Formats: sequence, C-alpha cells, structure tokens
Amino acid sequence: MEQMTSDGQIWSGAALDNKLIFEALGAGVEEPHSGATAFAYLWRRFGPPAHGSDEHKNLCCYYLTTNRSDVALSVYPKALPLFYSIGYLLSCALRRELERPEREWGDARFQWWLSLHPEMRTKEKQAISEAYWADMLLPETAERVAEAIGEFPREQDFDSRWVPWCGMPKLAMRINRCLYAAMRELLRPVYVRDVPITIFGRITDEEAEQQSDAPRSKYAGYGVPLAAMDKLIADND
Repeated sequence: MEQMTSDGQIWSGAALDNKLIFEALGAGVEEPHSGATAFAYLWRRFGPPAHGSDEHKNLCCYYLTTNRSDVALSVYPKALPLFYSIGYLLSCALRRELERPEREWGDARFQWWLSLHPEMRTKEKQAISEAYWADMLLPETAERVAEAIGEFPREQDFDSRWVPWCGMPKLAMRINRCLYAAMRELLRPVYVRDVPITIFGRITDEEAEQQSDAPRSKYAGYGVPLAAMDKLIADND
C-alpha cells in the first residue's frame, strides 16, 4: 500500500458506509480523537500527503492504493471520530460499470412508458419529461413497472449494501472486499523509534508481534520544502 499517484484516470468518490468501516476496523473508529490520531500513523507510514484537501475541514487527505488499480481508499484525518474520515475513490470507468444495471433498467422503464404513450415521441423534451415523471410518481406505477420489466436493481446500490457479503452483485462484492482489505492494512504497525503505532495510535509490543510491521515512509525525518510550498501558494493566488 502506498499513496496514489496521478495516472490520467478520472476518479469519483464519497464517504464509506459506516457498516464496512466498523467491520474492518472495529469500535475504535468511534473514539472521539481517532480521526486526529490517524494523522500520526499516516504521516509516519506514507509521508507527507501527495494531494491537497479541504483546509477548513480536514488536516490533510491521503489517497491510498488497494489491490485494484481502479479503486483507492481515502483517509482524511480530522478532529472527529475516524469513521467520519474514511472514503473511497473509483475510476469513472469502474463506476459506470457498477451502475450499468441501474442505467439499463431506467432506459427500459422509459421505453416501456413510451410504448404506452406513443403520442409523446413527437413532443418537446420538457413536455416528455414532465409527463414521464408525473406518471412515475403515481403510487400504482411502481407495481406496473415491476410487472413489465422487473424490480429496480437496488442491490446494485454501492453505498448502502456493504454487509453481509452474500447476496451482493459480484462486482460490488469485489470492490467491498478490496476496500475491506485496504482498511485492515492500516492495522499493521509502523514504528516511531521502538514504539509501534497503528491507525489508532500506540499498541503494545505483544500486539505488534502478532503481525508483520509496515515500513516507515522514506520521507521520514525530512522537512517540508517551504520555499516550494510558498511558490505553490503564490501560483494559486
């Protein structure tokens, strides 16, 4: 695991659902200062953050690689419990594939509606849209649509169906497992002198011995080049 570098892909993301975070990291994510404590671990293990973040809400943001090149784990430490600080990024190509069943279902629903109202084919887009959604909002429409083209594929909803693993679409399940494994990786200790820490802070030597430790960042001990930072700020003003 390392910080993600720009690779030309277009990414989109959001906060992770709490259920997956709790399953991967446990109840410690609720500790009041866990979001701030995470900063020490991330800095020690991965070095200064390579990407910018919201200077008002967050201390910084780390985009971390996973076992898939089109999925990244985002951790943005802040002065809140850690479960407010974890999210994900998907390449736009992967997100399109993930959402494809919903788009296809929506297209099928529209074509079904047009077959019932062929006169609408010659109308203006605004008139079509108003008539279509007026029908879709009727209480009886959902049942008619389900009978005609099948139920809406709600199991594809990426953000609300994290656990259990079974019963999920294969692609969503693979993405979830990828993010789960990435979060578990943050429980590997990294050392500050002879003191082991994880994303939750200091652990005992006995706990550290139960798993392999992660290497510290190659940037550990170096100062931030302030002249270069001042130039970056000036260029952005």
